[in-house]
Amino acid sequence: MRYTVSYKSGAEISRERDCSVVGYENTTVKAGTFSSFIIKCTNQRYDRNFPAYERYAYAPDVGQIIHYTSAEFDYTFQLVEIIPPPQQTKPK
Repeated sequence: MRYTVSYKSGAEISRERDCSVVGYENTTVKAGTFSSFIIKCTNQRYDRNFPAYERYAYAPDVGQIIHYTSAEFDYTFQLVEIIPPPQQTKPK
C-alpha cells in the first residue's frame, strides 16, 4: 500500500507499507492477556534510506491493536485498560 502522510507543519511524506499476518498467539499487555493476530510490516518512507520494521498484535475480542513496536521509530505502545461504555438507560 502506498500513501502520503500530511503533517500539521505542512510537510507531506510518502510511504509504502507491506504487511502480513504471521501468526496467532496470546499477547500479554497491562490490560490482560488476549488472543491476537500477529502482523508484521515493512514501512518505507521515501525520504529515508532504510525501512522501519513494525509488529502489531490485533485482538479480535477487543476489536483493536493491543500492542505495537518498532525499533527503528523507537516506539512501543500497549493497551493498559479497557473501560466499558457507560450503561444506557431505556426510555420509559
